Amino acid sequence: PGEILVDPWLYGVALAAHARQNGAQILTGFELDAKLSRFDQNERIWTIAKKEPSNETPQTISAKAVVNAAGLWSDVVESDMLQTAPRFTSRPRRGQYMVFKPKSSSESVRCPIQPIPTDRTKGIFVFSTLDDQLVVGPTATDQESLTNRRVCPATADELKRHVQRVLPDLDLDESFVGEYVGIRQGSNQRDYQIRLSVESSWLVSAGIRSTGLTASLG
Repeated sequence: PGEILVDPWLYGVALAAHARQNGAQILTGFELDAKLSRFDQNERIWTIAKKEPSNETPQTISAKAVVNAAGLWSDVVESDMLQTAPRFTSRPRRGQYMVFKPKSSSESVRCPIQPIPTDRTKGIFVFSTLDDQLVVGPTATDQESLTNRRVCPATADELKRHVQRVLPDLDLDESFVGEYVGIRQGSNQRDYQIRLSVESSWLVSAGIRSTGLTASLG
């Protein structure tokens, strides 16, 4: 009661499918060319150009408004498109996880277990997945790289110690399935960066650190 399990990847696919059913067009492989994109102040229309080889005419799309949801690159897009200093700076926050397959009920949990949150993080969770695996994570480590997702052995040891405190019967070697790292898009501001520039019909949705669906309704 009061808890549900959701596949976060499938949820995003469902939203995209629903958008297409309602007339949205989804373009993939469309890298922004900020130098060739512009906003017409008189017509109040954006022209967004796709980055192409130098000898090709770029594909463009038109928009009455633009939402900058470029994740870890939101500050770069903001600066390049508006030709101003960005109002925030992306700060990648690494989250590392370990996955186990419990062998018995004493090695599993019936509901998510979390520590007391701090003003910086909700802490490391221990929770079950849809296919009855056990996950411990995420950590919260700030880093400079926007792309480094390598597993850190020292962090893995920290996760092992954490899950062992919660579930002392869990055999870490026998039940181990795998580990992975995700990068959340933090920023130099504590709050989520949701800002509207009325004069340029530009909205930014950035600095969303949540690893789940907590910001989806908003």
